[in-house]
Amino acid sequence: MKCIFCQNEITASARYCPFCGKKVDVTFDEIRRGMVDSDKAEKLREKTRESRRVLAIALFLFVVSLIIYIAIPSPRLPEALPVYRVDVPEPPSASVGKIETPRLEIPQ
Repeated sequence: MKCIFCQNEITASARYCPFCGKKVDVTFDEIRRGMVDSDKAEKLREKTRESRRVLAIALFLFVVSLIIYIAIPSPRLPEALPVYRVDVPEPPSASVGKIETPRLEIPQ
């Protein structure tokens, strides 16, 4: 006869399994409850394994992105940006009847 919990060979007259220590003479409800408990435990272990896999992948991607960020230098901005200034002549006033053309001076 085999133990229904650990599948080890036991004697037919045994009330408890000498390997796992569980009661061999059990009812259907006790067997069902044990199977439900073991199923819940297996699902919990699977969720834990999956969450560890996701965490390991996230940590790997973080380390790779950190290495890339450190290895590739960012472009440096100049300390002083060039300033372009354009002088625009004032428009003629409305009170003056004569329009003057602005004179452009070329620097030498």
